[in-house]
Amino acid sequence: MSIMIKLSLKHSWYGLIGLVGLVPALIILVLVVIKLHAAFLESALLKETRFNEVAAIHVENEVSRLITILNHESDPIAYTLRRNKDKHLLNDLLRSIMRRAESINTLLILDTAGRIISSFDRYGPDRFIENYQWILSNELVPDKLSATFVIPMHGRTYIGPTTHYAGLQLFDIAVPIGPPDQPTGVLMAKVDATVLWQTLEQRLLRPGVITYLVDRRGSILTPHADMKYDVGHLATHLDIIRAQLAGSGWKVERTYPGVSGKTVFGTVSSIPIVNWGVISEVPQQQITKDIYYVLFKITAITIGVISIFTFLGLALVKRIINPVELLSSDFKRPGNRDFSQSRVVSSIKELQSLTDGFNRMVSDISKNEQQLNKLSLAVEQSPITVVITDIKGNIEYVNPMFTRMTGYTNEEAAGQNPKILKSGKHKPEFYKQLWDTISSGKKWRGEFYNKKKNGEFYWENASISPLTNKEGDITHFIALKEDITERKKSEETILEMAYHDPLTGLPNRALLTDRLNHLLARGKRSKILAAILFLDLDNFKNINDSLGHAEGDNLLKEATERLKRHTRSCDTLARHGGDEFIILIEDLKRIDNIHKVVEHIFSEFKEPFVLNGQVCFVTTSIGISIYPDDGEDVSTLLKNADIAMYRAKEEGKNTYHLYEPAMNERAIEIIKIKSLLHTAIDNKELILHYQPEVNIFTGEIIGLEALVRWQNPERGLIYPGTFIPLAEDTGLIVPIGEWVLQTACAQNKAWQGKGLKPVKMAVNLSLRQLVQKDFPGMVKRILKESGLDPEYLELEVTESTVMGDIESNIEVLCELKSLGITIAIDDFGTGYSSFEYLKRMPIDMLKIGMPFVRDIIENPDDAAIATSIIQVAHIMKLEVIAEGVETIEQYRLLRNLQCDNMQGFLVSKPQPASIGVEEFLIKGWRFSDSRIQEVTLPLSS
Repeated sequence: MSIMIKLSLKHSWYGLIGLVGLVPALIILVLVVIKLHAAFLESALLKETRFNEVAAIHVENEVSRLITILNHESDPIAYTLRRNKDKHLLNDLLRSIMRRAESINTLLILDTAGRIISSFDRYGPDRFIENYQWILSNELVPDKLSATFVIPMHGRTYIGPTTHYAGLQLFDIAVPIGPPDQPTGVLMAKVDATVLWQTLEQRLLRPGVITYLVDRRGSILTPHADMKYDVGHLATHLDIIRAQLAGSGWKVERTYPGVSGKTVFGTVSSIPIVNWGVISEVPQQQITKDIYYVLFKITAITIGVISIFTFLGLALVKRIINPVELLSSDFKRPGNRDFSQSRVVSSIKELQSLTDGFNRMVSDISKNEQQLNKLSLAVEQSPITVVITDIKGNIEYVNPMFTRMTGYTNEEAAGQNPKILKSGKHKPEFYKQLWDTISSGKKWRGEFYNKKKNGEFYWENASISPLTNKEGDITHFIALKEDITERKKSEETILEMAYHDPLTGLPNRALLTDRLNHLLARGKRSKILAAILFLDLDNFKNINDSLGHAEGDNLLKEATERLKRHTRSCDTLARHGGDEFIILIEDLKRIDNIHKVVEHIFSEFKEPFVLNGQVCFVTTSIGISIYPDDGEDVSTLLKNADIAMYRAKEEGKNTYHLYEPAMNERAIEIIKIKSLLHTAIDNKELILHYQPEVNIFTGEIIGLEALVRWQNPERGLIYPGTFIPLAEDTGLIVPIGEWVLQTACAQNKAWQGKGLKPVKMAVNLSLRQLVQKDFPGMVKRILKESGLDPEYLELEVTESTVMGDIESNIEVLCELKSLGITIAIDDFGTGYSSFEYLKRMPIDMLKIGMPFVRDIIENPDDAAIATSIIQVAHIMKLEVIAEGVETIEQYRLLRNLQCDNMQGFLVSKPQPASIGVEEFLIKGWRFSDSRIQEVTLPLSS
């Protein structure tokens, strides 16, 4: 249960004095105290820091002094070494250095080979052997020259790291002896860091402060009476030492447990010459006790001053509060429609003026209330949205229609900017133009795409006008808005239907043409390259015929998604109609880039399509025209791309072709051939040639392959490579295939009727025939009409034909197999079937494709493929026949590979029934290696 506390004016004033006077003053006091504390602390620590820096300078000066002493004596030593290497004189020189530098523990003179010439130990000659052993352990002997020896030999001074040895903290100073460009040796001093510090410590001592040295590893080098640690202790657990080693800097105001175990402030200064640090630790209490005393006195004085001013403020406020309380009660009356005059009298001029103003106000309110009620009713009941904002655009009023439309109540919208309705769909320039218009005193009209409180988007038509006062200054803005969402949806639906394909959602031919026209208009102003890719799905009609139009639609949708993956946002992918797609590539940098796009598209179509649970392989043929080379208008560019696509179809499908001018002539030729082909069957212009198939070991004829030819009166003999693709494209392949099957079966039966040896008749099937409704029934009817036993009929299908719709095609082949017909897979190895599907097919024979046989002698890969096909076929108990055998070498290799049968020009070219083939069967001829010339010449005539 919430409790609302209402304060009187009197208590509010008292509270205000507290909040405005006392509380800020106390806050300021606290802040000042904190600031002063920080300033005093910073001053004290700065003093310590400066002292620490002086200590570092002293240490650095002392090390520099040692280097100067060593360099000064290096020349006499060099002179002695060159002259006679008098060890007594060298020892005198080393003693001279020792007398001038108490911190040096040991001196060594090394020659250019790193051998020790002379040495001097401050604590007696018997320690020399120990030092020599120490040198060995630190790799300073000639066979392992270290930096201590190598660097001085290059004419530079070397200062080594600190080493803990025999209770001492030693570091090396090595200087070159003789000329810097060609030193004659090295003078090395081992300096005791503790003794070095003792020479400086007396001038650095301060009561209560611990000052000590650390080396580059964080080891303590100098002692102090208040330390908990011995010299040589590794004190990297101390925060200040870790910071010094990491080079990360140290904030002097930080405290930490120091080497004495007490909480201290620390300062650190680096000594670059030896890579040490000087650390001074001051007890926290020693720094802060004087600061706290000063701050206490300042706080006491300030609180006294605040108390005096607070008392005076309360006395003054009391004279103001009483009349204000009475006047406040008068202000409650207009809310209850009581417009009587106030009777408050005050000696304070401003309060009396406020009373007079109140009386005038209630008089004006009474007069205007009726007029305001009329206007309010009109706005409240308006069927359109009304929004009033101040000059900054903050909402002051919205009518009920606004609430119904947007979901925001008047209370929620008040004080907000209309930006609460922004959908994010309009650009900043749109709002800037609106604001510039109304700010200049003009009316703005337009449409918004806004968002309701619940996140729903909507369209509204708006009119925004500035409201001005008597002087003409803008004081408010009023917006009158109407919901037009339904109208917009209708317009968008109409536009979508007009310019997009309803199945795939892609731009249709109309939108494609519009974008092409825009491209061409832009191309006339500036030189640009563009490409049109005309795509047609290969064998799409077979999918429709075998699986139905619903699965055909699913194929088109999936193909659309695959094509989208390789279409840039600046390009256009459109459905041109049926199974044809157009890709418009704008701003083409180079024509060579087209090849990459096409390869990406072909890679998408290598993956199978799964339609109604069945795996289908569908490829695409692509024709390409380039703007402006191949046309400067829409119809020409599309026509030429279409022509190039048909050229790709002619070249075996699943490929692409760029348009060439000569293709127009080819396209006209194709149209003529298609026209003539329609009457070829009726005019009995089709004929069959037969090519023998022989056993590769016995030479015996095992069968004949029926091959269709077109004997046109105008054009002569036309081979199947010219007209069969056109027949498949037009659908004429179905009646042609039926004629071929009828004729071949009848011919085989006629030869048997003459008493000739019965052989199998091989007939090729197209995909259109295979997916034809009740194709097995048609084959059964033809066998019955011709009287041919099914065992003498062999139907050949290419593996790419079967893989189009694997499951359905396997089912048809099983029906054909059940009739007793032999089934063969033609051109095996040129498609993309797998042995998983191969073992499910009801087949009896594999025919090795001609491309593998043609180069089987020269190409080891083709020989390997042929070998694999033969081996797998025999494992699956299938016969193998090789097509296109033309040379004796091919024949012998295939025989060695255990291929069962062969056909090709080596045996015979395809021949008409009445010339060579019948004679071939009558004689009962057998093929053999020794009779090749005798056999092939007559049959090839």
